[in-house]
Amino acid sequence: MISDDHAEFSKSSLADYMDQARIALSITSCSIDDHPLIYVNQRFCDLTGHNLDQVKGRNCRFMQRELREQDGRFRMRDFMRDPSQDQLRCALVNYRADGSPFVNLIYLSRIRSADKRECFIFASQFDASHDFSTRLEHYDTDLRTVTNTVGKIASEHDLMMDQSVEMIANSARMIAESKLALKRMQRAQ
Repeated sequence: MISDDHAEFSKSSLADYMDQARIALSITSCSIDDHPLIYVNQRFCDLTGHNLDQVKGRNCRFMQRELREQDGRFRMRDFMRDPSQDQLRCALVNYRADGSPFVNLIYLSRIRSADKRECFIFASQFDASHDFSTRLEHYDTDLRTVTNTVGKIASEHDLMMDQSVEMIANSARMIAESKLALKRMQRAQ
């Protein structure tokens, strides 16, 4: 169940902005155990095949299905456990609602209160399964714009979000590793 203070999130200016973004975005709560999704935009739904009602209140790990031994998953778990890490970019194999796998390039950033308390984790997702060089450049440009705007919106609500252009730029190795994992998985089937 989503707490009342998070129920108001869908009416916020951040939710309005996320709805207009050209890339897949989601927000999880840090005040509820297991970091459940409290909001996703339509691009997230388009990418994953899941609608808001299917994902709200759940941790995104359900999209990994049986693929638990992935470097990206371990890095995400470390990020969630270590509040000193402000952001993370990793790739892992996820499954869409129809069962089709895809390499999900994920960007995570903490949104904190003025007293440095974790409030939310902002995330973006990108399908890096196919030829992606041009699409990834466009996505990274959009992601830089989105993180800057989200940071500004957060500050209007006495929240802070740290973001780094370097973090956004360092993706090629992670994508290559996840694509290899996807190919190995497909060959094994």
